[in-house]
Amino acid sequence: MENLDSNPQIPAHTVKSLSVWPSVGFWWGCGFLLFLFGSPLQAQDSKALKAYNKAREAYARGETEVALDWVDEALDKDPGFADPALFAGDVCTRAQQTERAQAYYDRAWKARPVGLVAYRIAESSFESGLYERAERFYRAYLEAPDRRSPYIEQCERGLLNARFSLSSLAQQRDLNIRNLGPNINTPAMEYFPTISVDGTVLVYTFRDTTSLKKDEDFKQSIWNGVEWEKSEFLQGRINTRDNEGAQCISADGRFLVFTGCNRADGKGSCDLYYASLGPDGQWSEPRNLGDSINTGQWETQPSLTADASALYFIRGKNKDKSISDIYVSYRRSDGRFSKAVRLPEPINTPEIESTPFIHFDGRSLFFASKGHVGMGGLDFFMSRMDEMGTWSKPINLGAPINGPGDQSGLVVGADGATAFFGSDNHPQGFGSFDLYTFSLPDSLRALPTQWIKGAVVSAETGKPLRAEVTWTRISDGKVFFQGSTLADGLFTATAPTGAEYALSVEAEGHLFYSSHHNLTSETPQAERIVARLQPLKSGSLLRLNNVFFATASAALRPESQVELDRVVRLLQAHPHLRIRIEGHTDSDGDAPANQGLSERRAQSVMEYLVEGGIEHTRLERKGFGETAPIDTNETASGRQNNRRTEIRIL
Repeated sequence: MENLDSNPQIPAHTVKSLSVWPSVGFWWGCGFLLFLFGSPLQAQDSKALKAYNKAREAYARGETEVALDWVDEALDKDPGFADPALFAGDVCTRAQQTERAQAYYDRAWKARPVGLVAYRIAESSFESGLYERAERFYRAYLEAPDRRSPYIEQCERGLLNARFSLSSLAQQRDLNIRNLGPNINTPAMEYFPTISVDGTVLVYTFRDTTSLKKDEDFKQSIWNGVEWEKSEFLQGRINTRDNEGAQCISADGRFLVFTGCNRADGKGSCDLYYASLGPDGQWSEPRNLGDSINTGQWETQPSLTADASALYFIRGKNKDKSISDIYVSYRRSDGRFSKAVRLPEPINTPEIESTPFIHFDGRSLFFASKGHVGMGGLDFFMSRMDEMGTWSKPINLGAPINGPGDQSGLVVGADGATAFFGSDNHPQGFGSFDLYTFSLPDSLRALPTQWIKGAVVSAETGKPLRAEVTWTRISDGKVFFQGSTLADGLFTATAPTGAEYALSVEAEGHLFYSSHHNLTSETPQAERIVARLQPLKSGSLLRLNNVFFATASAALRPESQVELDRVVRLLQAHPHLRIRIEGHTDSDGDAPANQGLSERRAQSVMEYLVEGGIEHTRLERKGFGETAPIDTNETASGRQNNRRTEIRIL
């Protein structure tokens, strides 16, 4: 990485790839605004001018206090000489000596109350979190006779920022921000947290600037139900002598996408790579994600959707680290990612966007930005995508989450509320950057997300199967999760709460597996299932858990379409299959009536399949009434299980 040691308090991927610390180098980058304005020196006393020149020479040698002593001498010689006071204010601002800086700026304003000085004081005050003072001096510049573009526009924007900041501070709540503790945090640097959907695996970037080995590596900690366990370095071939950082972990904790820079197989300065976790707990050799993602620019800070169907990340220009944008790439049917595209407004701005995190709900995007109205530096924002794929106007998360410094690296757990981030300026810190957690206010939360961990096995052999897993909202057929198992047959599926869903598991040579999930509760409840798939052979039976009828009627409810369309596709894919639709009821009511109802319901399903294009000759139907229960009829849940529709291969 370039300039790793230029500021040992800044993560390497931050220096090279993010430029997320403009406040540190702000005044340096401005080349001292006094001279950008081209204002002439105002010294009336040659001795004052000589002292000022000595101050600048001393500062160039790194002798800050000597430089400020010469500034004081210059001001003693000529109190009306504003330039040394402005210079000293800049120097103290860079040294984060806020009160001392403002005292020098006040002397400059007293000596020379013009727009230039007002602008300098306003910018410094805002960067230091002195929002009332910033507002006053932004207004002073806008009212000054010597105001001019582009500083008029900058001050107008600064005024909006200052007023927003004051409003946010007035409304801030105690969020109980907590350090994650000594099992994770150390006097070294911990940052860029990422978490699995079940909340048990936390992976983060680690850098120990106090040791000989100063490169970035990955560590992880496991939640044991009580606390985060002692973190350990990831095992395998993922951590190297180079820098690995700015990563995301897949929802199931089995894949890692991360940033690697200046590598032999790289496309540019920094590229995105991926690695997988083997059954032995070892991470594989990283592989470059390829030309559709990586370019001659730098790519960093990835975030995968829960089903890995989309990858969000940052792309920036090597020669201009003041601009970076959020891009997205979609996974194609062949498993490869499509050519990445820049997210449109209102997400991206002409300035810096960084650290995107797409929540497990697939719709809530958290990110840091300097281009939207905020509190100084990079602030955290949240935008939500609607059903049509349009992003809402980003919402600033406000104080105390945001403040005058730079924020980066916020992730949110499946509950939509539990947030994690890294910071180097919190009073609970153990040293440099540490990891923290807090609970988001209700208005800023992502959609709570249910997760299921499952295993797919053959009902005949008990061996794991490769399968496709789909979680579909029953009300409208919208797919919220679609993914594949690995050779071990394991999967993790997610969907937002607040609706009813059909989970389907399909494997070649087998009937699909069907389960129903009522997620109308706002509190996610973890589930673990074993999907036992029946082989495609005579006698195999499949229960259709997402076929619904009106009460005491054979009329199919619209929610049945998702499941029945899947049966149609199964029969279309296997044209030699013949099936029997079997209807069952519970024992409530008259037995002959139940028998007739089960027959009519089986007939309704048959008619739906025929309307879907399946030949009538391939279908039979039979009603069993209440004669073949699979559960007790003494409870509501038991009776519900007995009311069912099944298909049997003939």
